[in-house]
Amino acid sequence: MTSDIFRASYLQESLYLSASNGESAVNVGVVLQLRGSLDIPRLLAAIGALASRHEALRTTLASVNGEVCQVVAPSGEVPAVVLDLSGEHDPEAEAIRLVNDHLRRPFDLHGPSLCRAIIITCGPGSHFLAISLHHAVMDGWSASVLAADLRACYAEAGAAPMGAPALQPADYAAWERQAADSASLDDWREHLRGYSARVRIPGATGPGPEQLGMACELPDGGPGAFDGIEKLARRLRVPVVAVLAAALAASLREYAAEDCGPGGPRLIIGMVRANRERAELRDTVGYLADITPLTIDLSGDPEFGGLVGRAAAALAYSRDHPVPLAALSRLLRTGSGEGPLFDVCLNYLPGGPPPEQPRGGLLMTSVDVKDEEPSASRWWDGTALIDYVLRSASSARLAGCVRGDVNTFAPSFLADLADRFWAILLRGTESPDLQVSELAPAVPGATR
Repeated sequence: MTSDIFRASYLQESLYLSASNGESAVNVGVVLQLRGSLDIPRLLAAIGALASRHEALRTTLASVNGEVCQVVAPSGEVPAVVLDLSGEHDPEAEAIRLVNDHLRRPFDLHGPSLCRAIIITCGPGSHFLAISLHHAVMDGWSASVLAADLRACYAEAGAAPMGAPALQPADYAAWERQAADSASLDDWREHLRGYSARVRIPGATGPGPEQLGMACELPDGGPGAFDGIEKLARRLRVPVVAVLAAALAASLREYAAEDCGPGGPRLIIGMVRANRERAELRDTVGYLADITPLTIDLSGDPEFGGLVGRAAAALAYSRDHPVPLAALSRLLRTGSGEGPLFDVCLNYLPGGPPPEQPRGGLLMTSVDVKDEEPSASRWWDGTALIDYVLRSASSARLAGCVRGDVNTFAPSFLADLADRFWAILLRGTESPDLQVSELAPAVPGATR
């Protein structure tokens, strides 16, 4: 049986072309802690059932007749390593170290698989499973889909209790190639007029030939920290992400370029969109996400509530004018054409994992593995100098990090950005009638 070949999406193409030697470590992982009696053959069969259900786990990239394409194998297995660390002094700490290594290891984009798994036993009833996929076949939304499907497959003794999703990544890529027309681009050109995707930070050296990314965690606001954000969003009848985007823009006000036009700074923030509005795509595993320019008008020193309204209007515009990032890149790209399209990007992942019930005698709990080591990767269109990765977690918490290029910014500066964003977010949601300029005094009091 031969593999099927489909045109790659724009961001898959960007990832492929950025990997000059074919190797890339832009990976997305699913990490589960397993509590209870683990049947390893049954777990391996469940992982195999995932590959049968989702084409992304059988997909690699290749250049075919000068075009970057998805190559989908008719069948395939997920390479898996099984380890027993029960004799180690601190098996769980060693397991986390190995999981981090597993997630960071590069893939060969031309290789037989862009997916691999590791199963680690730490002792009786204590195990870890990590599935690593290259970003070209996986996004953040897909991680929760894959985890849910794995639980269902394991509960069914390794068999998939559901058929394949209605749409696969190749279907999305085909739609994306048709989504931009000249009228849409003209609308966006006018919408972006007077806005800048650049921030000006004193002492910044500018991006080098590759990104050296390091994450700085947000301060812990404790249980209930997310309640004020949700309350303001409900009061203003806007999405929660509009509140987050407004606070992010307000925290960067002093760095926003002032030459955008009369009235003050107008900033473009890249925002990750899941692109799962269609019900048929919600159970699809693949890289369906895209990044849309979000125009935040900071002119006139608005009240924070007013700035949230402006952010909500920008969100509505991007939703109502869906155009792939690659089609907009010519409107955003400046200079030599190298480096990131955006200086700042926002990625909000709403909703934490629901409380888990044992499936097949095993409790599978999602684990957020924090990697404190900088990671290097070539620039591609999905990267930014500074990424704000935020998620609403259990106990009404807001968690996340500010991930920045340490070739450009000192790690201490990234920590300051995280503190500044957090302080302005809390004060703005508590007192939305304050003007943006009045939120700044809260910043020196931010604590970690």
